[in-house]
Amino acid sequence: MSLPHQDIVRVSNVTFPSSGRCVRVERFEPAGGEVAAPVLLLHGADGLTRWGPAYRELVRAFARDGHPSLLVHYFDSTAGAPWLGALPTLFPTWMQAVSDAVTFATASTGQDPEARVGLVGFSLGASLALAVAACDHRVGAVVECFGAVPDQLAAMLATLPPVLILHGEADPVVPAGEARKLERLLRQRGSPFESHLYPGQGHFFTGDALADTTRRSREFLRNHLPPRQGASRTPA
Repeated sequence: MSLPHQDIVRVSNVTFPSSGRCVRVERFEPAGGEVAAPVLLLHGADGLTRWGPAYRELVRAFARDGHPSLLVHYFDSTAGAPWLGALPTLFPTWMQAVSDAVTFATASTGQDPEARVGLVGFSLGASLALAVAACDHRVGAVVECFGAVPDQLAAMLATLPPVLILHGEADPVVPAGEARKLERLLRQRGSPFESHLYPGQGHFFTGDALADTTRRSREFLRNHLPPRQGASRTPA
């Protein structure tokens, strides 16, 4: 079902508790029209310093499609950005932060506590999205960009909601082989997925590839997270 375009998006900064800390969230809300399920965006290991504006533009696009959308500062749950060697140790705490963000998203947007949500992750955030989706039935769709699938994570991926895999074939940080590995895992488990690899693209999409991945992501979430029956917001 096609959602009406939302020209007005309300933006606010809020927090929720996780692992004894306050985790910040940038919330983008559609101001009118039908309301679809919430969408959470999970940044990569470099945080929001470099790609923050691009993440915010993408979250705003999801909100225009009717999804109350949250950019989650999940590093707050471990007191800031880590050094790379600490990633495996901190990963479970970030998983808990994402799961708590799902709870917060459904409560703060007036959704049923068991309502499905969408997770959109980049690099480390993509791996987190897959890990949380494998053990949290409230996740109804995952868009993963440049994610890695280490053996410990692969063992968790027994059951997953629909997944959209987006990866650059020239990625020097997370090789495109990780996308193909995920394809094989999902195929073996009979999990629904779509996959698109982009020639010449590295560890972030640019140009026409960026436009295409944005379009595919919005369409994928629209198809798998339809609006609630009779749900709407009153324009501000």
